[in-house]
Amino acid sequence: MLQKFKKLIKFVKLQLIRLWIKLRLPLSTKAKIGKKLVTFHNVSDSFITEQIAYYGIEGYEFELGKFISTYPFPFKTFIDGGANIGFYSILVRALHGEHVSITAIEAFANNVEYIKKLQNKNEVNFNIIPCALTERSGDIKKFYVPTSHRSSKLAPAASLINNFKGSGGIFNNDSYETINVETISLKDVIKSSEGPYLIKLDIEGYELPVLQATKDTLKSRDDIDLIIELMINDQDKKEVFDFLISCGSEGYLISNAGLIAEDRPLTLPYFTQRNGQLRTCWKNHYFTKRAKSCIESLSHEHFGYFV
Repeated sequence: MLQKFKKLIKFVKLQLIRLWIKLRLPLSTKAKIGKKLVTFHNVSDSFITEQIAYYGIEGYEFELGKFISTYPFPFKTFIDGGANIGFYSILVRALHGEHVSITAIEAFANNVEYIKKLQNKNEVNFNIIPCALTERSGDIKKFYVPTSHRSSKLAPAASLINNFKGSGGIFNNDSYETINVETISLKDVIKSSEGPYLIKLDIEGYELPVLQATKDTLKSRDDIDLIIELMINDQDKKEVFDFLISCGSEGYLISNAGLIAEDRPLTLPYFTQRNGQLRTCWKNHYFTKRAKSCIESLSHEHFGYFV
């Protein structure tokens, strides 16, 4: 009986949160990350914070959050490329402590402002670079930001590539505006920090040119591990995968049940989708030069499986 009552309370609470968000009323939510209780403000402004409000820290990209949370290999620098609202930057800070240097790279000004407030509210600190990751530092490039009624204020799909109205891309029905943003290269960010590195790249289809411009560094160093977002609709996903393999890395799909060794990018669709633009079930891929036996052990220990 008590268990049923708890479930009812949880259900009612969830419905109230959904109504509050639908009405776009001011709302903050707290989520426990390790021993730290993190406050996320302006919940209705971001899909990420909405998911956290509904389901807690596991509500957004559970498999990647778990992978980073339990990451067993030492790293001195975390580079959060395409940081959006800084979710993974604050996750790393809360779980891996002050001895890890964190750099969040984000071009969209609204997102940068959110990250700064997130830092202040939670009394944490890490470096923010308000630029777009490209092949070269110091350029000014056109940045596409969705403006349709379906878009969050803190848009997760803003990009250097036009995937919006008239492009034939995945967001072809969504209107957009363009802004000018300054650029920085991944090579320069790596150069100004200290390894070993854990680097997450989620830059909405611009990963290949950024990685290609970093080729010499990626080939010559064995202390750079990468987490790359590859989607089923990305036209260059095989090129990104093959490029990183040519640099000496092995690729693994990060799933909810463990790591899956890849000989090609496994961009799998949600099984429930039948029509329209397919969405990707697991979209984050881990690239490393570490021995396969180490990766297998990691997967078994923290997820229970290795495929």
